[in-house]
Amino acid sequence: MERQTLEQKINLDVVVPDAPEQVWRALTDPASLADWLMPNDFRPKVGHVFAFRPAEGKSIVCEVIEVEENVRLSYWWDDGESGAPSVVAWTLTPTEGGTRLQLEHQLLEPDPVVVLETRHNWRLAYASLPVQIALSRMPALRPPVIYVGVPEGEEEPRRLIGLREREVVA
Repeated sequence: MERQTLEQKINLDVVVPDAPEQVWRALTDPASLADWLMPNDFRPKVGHVFAFRPAEGKSIVCEVIEVEENVRLSYWWDDGESGAPSVVAWTLTPTEGGTRLQLEHQLLEPDPVVVLETRHNWRLAYASLPVQIALSRMPALRPPVIYVGVPEGEEEPRRLIGLREREVVA
């Protein structure tokens, strides 16, 4: 019986209906990146050392090793659990009506548990990425202002609501 070898790479591929510039923003803007992956102090600059900070556990320390704006991004990924850092690479390819986004996570010292856990975690994060990109297309909504005050010419306080001070709702 032939023994299966463990794949050292995790590959994910999706086509999103957005321009490469929008997809790039989701991968490189720290706030957008935090919305679909983890809080971070990322900057798209070769040599920049940054960290992803999961809600639980140790930070993942990374270093940017390649930046080709709107085309390719890669960084070292050291979760502190594997024997060696790995490499995460994103490739963006314009397609008719969107962008093909490919993720390759190259594990340099594969461990069966690490590979399975990493594949599972990337699939979960990857599934939320198109949603985050779609949300970024929506205009920012201004929440209504709710306050209690005394409208001009009245003596009793009333509940006021609205985007402008003069909008009054009883």
